[in-house]
Amino acid sequence: MAPPKKLKRFPALVRRTMREAGAAATCAAMQLDDGPVQVALFLNMGLARVQGERKLLQRWNRALALGMETDVVNTSSGAVVVLRPQIRLGEGETLAFAILLTPGVGKTDSKSLKLLESQARLSWFFGDADFNVMRSQSHPLQPDQHAEFKRLRRNAFEHDASMHMTARYDAIAAHAKALQHYASHKITPAGKPLS
Repeated sequence: MAPPKKLKRFPALVRRTMREAGAAATCAAMQLDDGPVQVALFLNMGLARVQGERKLLQRWNRALALGMETDVVNTSSGAVVVLRPQIRLGEGETLAFAILLTPGVGKTDSKSLKLLESQARLSWFFGDADFNVMRSQSHPLQPDQHAEFKRLRRNAFEHDASMHMTARYDAIAAHAKALQHYASHKITPAGKPLS
């Protein structure tokens, strides 16, 4: 199932957020066409470190094999939900990104997880260095995938409730600890794959 064709460039808010955070990937709630608001994934293929994969992606003439691993990292400062979108580009070639969500602060990340619990499809947008859409693809989300997003949100909120009650919640510190966790252990999140 292909996503709507009218999105030619990542939305301004997505571009600004990715630039400010130095992020290679993010997700955002938006309205595609005239349908309901839904979360879409935005992946920056314009980075130097993915130059080879970008060239392969540009030549790829069939549907991409897309998947996602998920996890919740509970730190002493709060919970971080990790989404790891993956693109399988051939035998043994998988390009993975990481999106870190802190649903315990503000409404944006919590809203994204809540939408993922029920939206009909997930759209992926692949952009170049200037955030122009090079390619897009979508796939339906199944009930077990909806349940996984619900589990992620519930687990993060349960952990964050105790952090808020003890005044130890700090989203920035939680983000840093989650990044440090993965950098020091060099592991892939052990959550349930979504594909």
